[in-house]
Amino acid sequence: DVDASGEIDYAEFLQALMQNQNYQQEDRLRLVFDELDVQHRGLVSAEDLMNLEEQEGTLSKALGVSAGDMDYNALIKDADTDGDGVVDFQEFVKMFKGGL
Repeated sequence: DVDASGEIDYAEFLQALMQNQNYQQEDRLRLVFDELDVQHRGLVSAEDLMNLEEQEGTLSKALGVSAGDMDYNALIKDADTDGDGVVDFQEFVKMFKGGL
């Protein structure tokens, strides 16, 4: 929670996942996106993030927060530019490259 808002927003989430500058390359972003897309449908939903956390515990570890403090819907909402409730790859890339 970089801005001490009490919540992890999507930008902070991505920063924690991609500390290495090499991940800014689109092929690296694709690898990360595919890991988040647990249903393999080309979209990431809050449910995907919850499932990933339940299975692997990687999100909370990457963010340094407890799983109970994660707001998966807010993470998706921050990057969901078309308002469909999910994040596609282009939204993912735009959010990451667009000013984190």
